[in-house]
Amino acid sequence: MWVCLFATGAQAQSAAIAAGHLVDPAKGSVRANQLILVEDGKIVSVTSGHTALAKVPVIDLSDAYVMPGLIDAHTHMCLTVDPAKDAGHYYFTSLLHTTSYRAIQGAANARAMLKAGFTAIRDVGNAGTYGDTALRQAIEEGIIPGPTMQNASRIMSALRRAVYTATGETQPW
Repeated sequence: MWVCLFATGAQAQSAAIAAGHLVDPAKGSVRANQLILVEDGKIVSVTSGHTALAKVPVIDLSDAYVMPGLIDAHTHMCLTVDPAKDAGHYYFTSLLHTTSYRAIQGAANARAMLKAGFTAIRDVGNAGTYGDTALRQAIEEGIIPGPTMQNASRIMSALRRAVYTATGETQPW
């Protein structure tokens, strides 16, 4: 079970998470019976025990392991390859769909990434004409759920190489 808390400008959230086991990668340890206090989407304290403030809702994960969010540093959120349509080649996929359609695909992909435990991603482009920028803005404004996103915007690549790679032709160099 994954629990992801996020805050938007319109509606901030506060909660306590009663963690049965808290994984701390920085220290290389697992601590039992920890209480994580979250205010406005940020962790403000971690204490031993499960005694929470009465005014804060408690998410009971006392029988679970809780860990920090994952980070993916190489994503293409607005590009979904569909072998039935594009024979598995991302270059053809980028020609088949408009930027608007790809941004909608990106919204579905962002939600799936967040549900899978990724709380931060870096999108490296290939999103049409600023589809990834629109996706990042929608996440930041709380319009759609998604991980914190750093995006490259328009992709910069040697086109000839991208074409050769996508079509499966042999590299001439």
